[in-house]
Amino acid sequence: MTSLVNENYSVMHTITQTEKACRETYEKTIALEQMLKSPKTDLLEMRKLLKEYETQLAQLRTHNKQQFMIAVILIFIIFLGYMLYVLFTNENISDK
Repeated sequence: MTSLVNENYSVMHTITQTEKACRETYEKTIALEQMLKSPKTDLLEMRKLLKEYETQLAQLRTHNKQQFMIAVILIFIIFLGYMLYVLFTNENISDK
C-alpha cells in the first residue's frame, strides 16, 4: 500500500488525488461485489484500503483548515498593521 501524501504537491492537489483514489476504489469494490460472490480476501483488502484513504483524507482536510486559518490571521494582521499606520501617521486619505 502506498501513501498518497506527497510533500511535493499542494494540500488541495493531494486531497483531489485521495478523493479520486477513494472513489475509484469504491467503484472497483462495487464491481467486484456484483461480479463475484465469494472473494472475501479481495474485498477485505479493498475495504482496508478505503479506510486508509478516508483516514488520509480526514487528515488532509484538517491540515488544509489549519493552513486556511493561518492565511486568514496573516491577512488580518497585515490589515490591522495598515490601519494602525494610517491612524498614527495622521494622514487623511480623503485629502489626496
